[in-house]
Amino acid sequence: MSSQREIRLNAFDMNCVGHQSPGLWTHPRDRSWQYKDLDYWVDLARFAGTR
Repeated sequence: MSSQREIRLNAFDMNCVGHQSPGLWTHPRDRSWQYKDLDYWVDLARFAGTR
C-alpha cells in the first residue's frame, strides 16, 4: 500500500537592505526595487509555485 505525502512549502521575503542576501541587489535580474508593484509579487508567487 502506497500513500502520497503532502509537502508544504513556505517562502519568506523581507524588504530590507541586508537580510540573508547582502549585495544581491546588484544582480542584473534583481527586481526587489519593485516591491511596491503588485506584478512583482504575482511574478514571485508564480516563480515559487513552479519550484
